[in-house]
Amino acid sequence: MSGSREAIALASKAGSTATIRAASIKGSSVRGEIGLRMNATDKNPWQTDISLYGYGGKHRGFGGNVNIAYTF
Repeated sequence: MSGSREAIALASKAGSTATIRAASIKGSSVRGEIGLRMNATDKNPWQTDISLYGYGGKHRGFGGNVNIAYTF
C-alpha cells in the first residue's frame, strides 16, 4: 500500500449530519517492564510478584502490579 488514506464517515441524527474524521495511528511508543518474584518455600509460605511498567512516545504513562499469596 502506498500513499496515505483518510476515512471519513457521516453521522446523522434528526436530519442533521456531521463529518467524523478518522482516528490517527501515526506515531510510535515504547514499553518497558521490570519485575520481582519470590516463590514460597518450606520456611516461608508467602509468595509475592511485583512488577512496574512504563511507556513513552506519543502516549506516556506508568503502572504496576502487586500480587501476594499465602500458600498452605
